[in-house]
Amino acid sequence: MKIVDSYILRTFLKPFVLGLVSLIGVVSLVDFFERIDRIIKADLSFLITLKYFLYRLPSTFSLVIPAAVLLSVLFSLTSLKKDNEMTAIQAGGISILRATFPLVLFALLISGLMLACQELLLPLACQEVSYIEEVMIKKKPPQKDSGFKDISFYGGDGRFVWAKTFNPNTGRMKEVQIIKQGSDALILERLDAESAKWEEEGWVLFNGVWRKFSSVGESVEEIGFKKRKAELKISPTQVRMILNSSREESKIMGLSELSACIKLLKETGNEFKNRLVDLHLKISSSFASLIMAILGISLGLKGSLGGRMIGFGLSVGIGFLYWAVMAILAPLGYVGIFTPFISAWGANLLFLTAGILIMKGGKY
Repeated sequence: MKIVDSYILRTFLKPFVLGLVSLIGVVSLVDFFERIDRIIKADLSFLITLKYFLYRLPSTFSLVIPAAVLLSVLFSLTSLKKDNEMTAIQAGGISILRATFPLVLFALLISGLMLACQELLLPLACQEVSYIEEVMIKKKPPQKDSGFKDISFYGGDGRFVWAKTFNPNTGRMKEVQIIKQGSDALILERLDAESAKWEEEGWVLFNGVWRKFSSVGESVEEIGFKKRKAELKISPTQVRMILNSSREESKIMGLSELSACIKLLKETGNEFKNRLVDLHLKISSSFASLIMAILGISLGLKGSLGGRMIGFGLSVGIGFLYWAVMAILAPLGYVGIFTPFISAWGANLLFLTAGILIMKGGKY
């Protein structure tokens, strides 16, 4: 059995490597010609241009590898059937589904590799690509982690925070306003302070005024202070994470960092469902290769698909259709029409169901 497994895997690997390299080459070439005009106008050096396209390779790799898996599965099974090797395998008492198990296992291994890339490689690459595009091509000033301006966020327990400036490194805010609302959205208290500083016990406000409001919104009590503890337990690091929890920032987060961000947003009462969609998308897209392998096995065993060019075109077409479905469902998750799970995993479920239904009609 090990001999059969290794033989089928070898039959699969050659078209896989060739298909992967070819698809990466085609997509990268199209990408190059789409962006070269802007690069020339930005007067980027050859080294920066080379780095830019090298950093784009991980995203290209994750985009085309499912199609490469589908392509190689179709090619290998077509070759085995054409040479009657599948018939010989069956004559030896091995079912076709068992014979194709190494292909599924290899696709599962690729999915695990893509999960690791989502955690370690893709965030770093996306961050570098974003920096080159924003700073070196669009000529925008580099964003510094040393400060934010005109910030606002929900701090939990009905408290909304505004500040003119915020420095996460020093743990300081200036021109701070904290409003506490009741369950009926009426303002109960308001704190205005010249500055705030993060200390061991939490945020401390300096030189400000505390106001208490009645049920009709009138100020009924007002007390000035030089120093006052704010009932706000969110650390500067957590504040920065909340402020950075946009869709663009999600691209440069690994799975663990994005999970921590979602947990923080949820605990503090901030909007988190869009970031949950992003997390599910990162995970579900990693399993695209496994889905394509199952679908490819179903199509490859169902009957003759014609020549290699037809198989190549079919693989590219199905791969394009897969990402098109993902692109349609994801926005529906962002606007709340679908749940984060359905919007991110819908394409996988759809193509997996198609593969199972096709396979169910065969005799294996």
